[in-house]
Amino acid sequence: MSQPCAIVTGGSRGIGLVIAKRLADKSDMTVTICGRDSERLESIRHQNIQGLVCDVSREKDVLRMFETLDQSDMVPAVLINNAAVGIFGSIEETTLEEWETVQAVNVRGAFLCTRESMKRMRQNGGGRIINIGSVVSQKGYPRQSAYTASKHALLGLTKVTAVEGAEAGIIAQIICPGGVDTEMVGDARPDLDRTKLIAPKDVADAVMFCLQQQGNAITDIVPIRRRTSQAF
Repeated sequence: MSQPCAIVTGGSRGIGLVIAKRLADKSDMTVTICGRDSERLESIRHQNIQGLVCDVSREKDVLRMFETLDQSDMVPAVLINNAAVGIFGSIEETTLEEWETVQAVNVRGAFLCTRESMKRMRQNGGGRIINIGSVVSQKGYPRQSAYTASKHALLGLTKVTAVEGAEAGIIAQIICPGGVDTEMVGDARPDLDRTKLIAPKDVADAVMFCLQQQGNAITDIVPIRRRTSQAF
């Protein structure tokens, strides 16, 4: 008999790992986390979390991950597209290789995992796809051209996923936090006081909020701002 599972990409560290642990603790689903670092995946010990090595930017890796789940009779009920990389610099400084590296993980990876999840969700009564966007999904900041373009693309992918999946009971949402206290933000904005940044657990809270919405009212975009920042 098939078992529902949750997939968290980029789940071996940072925001993804916090989300995975929250899902594992608060639901009956097995949580599959994927990432490129096999040693890091193996170091995570939780009875409801399994790790699979997968570079989401590579189609053959994504197909292999979903085939592994199929063989274990696990059906994706929840997909959290969290995997992301950031390479920062002005437009003039950014090389084509850097640009394509960011798009490959942040956009292609989300597309591939969404496509394979939707195929299975459609056959099993629906599911939930939550994309981890950013404040730059809707705004632009200097020295973040590649990253900002990728997160704008993720917002667009979310909108189309919601429309195409609606009839099959597939709900798509995007969470757009401001600066979160992660290694990536530290690299991009070393000038920020990290004690005032959003904590990864706050993003996990937003994921759980989205999953709790089971009625006819759904929040499509969940922005998260720092308590000390101006709301409007």
